[in-house]
Amino acid sequence: MSRAIACLCLIGCASTLRQISELEDRRDGPELLPYLQAHEPKVRQRALLALARVQDPASAPAVARALKDVDSEVRDEAAFAAGLLGLSWQPLDDETKALLVKALLDAKETPRVLEALGRLGAVEPLTARAAASERAALALGIALKRGGKLTALPAELPVTFGHNYLRAMSRLPEGRVGLIEGLRAPDPELRAISAKGLGETGGADEALLAALNDPDVRVAVEAVRALIKLKVPLPPKLDRAPVALAALQAGAIVDTDAPGLECRVAIARDRAAKTFAASKGCGPLALHELEAEPDELPKGSAELLGALDAIGKVKAQRFVPQIRPLLSSDDHIVAAGAAVALAKLGDRASIPALRSLATRVLSHEDIAPSVADALTELDAKEAVPELTPWLATRNATVRHTAAAALTKLTGARVIAPEQPQPDADPLPDTGSGLKLITARGEIELVLWNDEHPRTAGNLWSLAKKGYFDGQTFHRIVPDFVAQGGDPRGDGEGGPGYLIRCEIGHRPYVRGTVGMALSGKDTGGSQFFITHTAVPHLDGRYTAFGQVTKGMDVVDALLEGDRILKVEALP
Repeated sequence: MSRAIACLCLIGCASTLRQISELEDRRDGPELLPYLQAHEPKVRQRALLALARVQDPASAPAVARALKDVDSEVRDEAAFAAGLLGLSWQPLDDETKALLVKALLDAKETPRVLEALGRLGAVEPLTARAAASERAALALGIALKRGGKLTALPAELPVTFGHNYLRAMSRLPEGRVGLIEGLRAPDPELRAISAKGLGETGGADEALLAALNDPDVRVAVEAVRALIKLKVPLPPKLDRAPVALAALQAGAIVDTDAPGLECRVAIARDRAAKTFAASKGCGPLALHELEAEPDELPKGSAELLGALDAIGKVKAQRFVPQIRPLLSSDDHIVAAGAAVALAKLGDRASIPALRSLATRVLSHEDIAPSVADALTELDAKEAVPELTPWLATRNATVRHTAAAALTKLTGARVIAPEQPQPDADPLPDTGSGLKLITARGEIELVLWNDEHPRTAGNLWSLAKKGYFDGQTFHRIVPDFVAQGGDPRGDGEGGPGYLIRCEIGHRPYVRGTVGMALSGKDTGGSQFFITHTAVPHLDGRYTAFGQVTKGMDVVDALLEGDRILKVEALP
């Protein structure tokens, strides 16, 4: 091929790749299918990535055929797409799963094929491969975490992170020996997953107690959770803040001198006493977590949401007359919280108002799951006319939520149709990274603009506007994530718009930055940073950046720690 012809080909391919990106952004699965017949492997590969992100079950036969492509990179992308279909927010039917699993088993075995089999829940074929392959063991562990069942572990499993992840997810007693061995390994992530697994199998109390002093705090966190689960008495005092926080979150009453945990200690004491005596003044955190009846409904929206949660948990019927008017609140998040509370209280008299609230979902899409859950919990079959229009909206989560609710209410399976977007939104500007200046120190992130331009650009653009300045890290789960980016501070807030998911190939490792979601294509401004490898998030949440400096600051973050400023780099 001459240089001139090659250049023309590259120019043509670039134009075609842009077309595919636009169709992906529009969520137009049918229009993407013809690109799988393109001559250029890069075009077929990019079309498969787009189909993976669209997650239209109707594309499964085309993905299965692509697993026989002559190009190995195209086949690998087809395996990735098959796995993402298995992780679809709208569950695949058994026939489609079987089609994809068969195509994967017929294909040449690669790490991507094994990964896809795990996401599709193919327990039996992975079991046969787990002893010889850490990838297969990890994939089998993912399949079990997603609901698969295993009656016995494969014989002679090595002790690696992937194999001990499998042991932990299996919860089978025969995994105990390998987990105890893993607790002594040099790799802290292997020690941590081993401690987690021993919380399910038991039989290693002394080893877990010793692990509370592990030099890596992630191991100590999993050890304290395991000990609590096994009902083993803890030391009277835990001074490492993440360990104490994990214990308090798990319901243990522990003493600690770590600053910043005073409310957590108070909540733990009140949880045991089923009262708000010690935690008054701790705000929505206490109200959300305590199963106790508040004295009255608070006025602030965050505290009010917590109170509604608590009232629903303890079935405090006396509040029903006060909660019903909240269904028409101008704050649609409060209205959704009221809907959930009234459903837990079994208040069928609120169904007419709930049906009215269901019509507001078309303009406030983020409350769809709460409203649908309330209607199904009350078995409100009369709300079918209000739920049906949700199936035609652009928002994938609203459609899938409606389909699940209508299936429960009518007794007939309802499938949410994939709705292509009429236009692709323009991509936001983006830079190379972000610097988070927090009360505990600075954290620097690199943004992955190559695979995730919309997600990375969204956060960069928000930071450029000062959006995050003064917010908090509202959710901290030690040895899992630190989450921020919510202007409300209660986990319910966002920028007032939603962005599409851009699932990519990079895994969640320690320090990966991900987009928080409440369903498909519901990203906004809430982000999280992982403390450790979290393989069950791979392929489910867009991973779009990595901590390059300040991971010690991420480890030290506690609930409510303030983000002083976020600088967009460069």
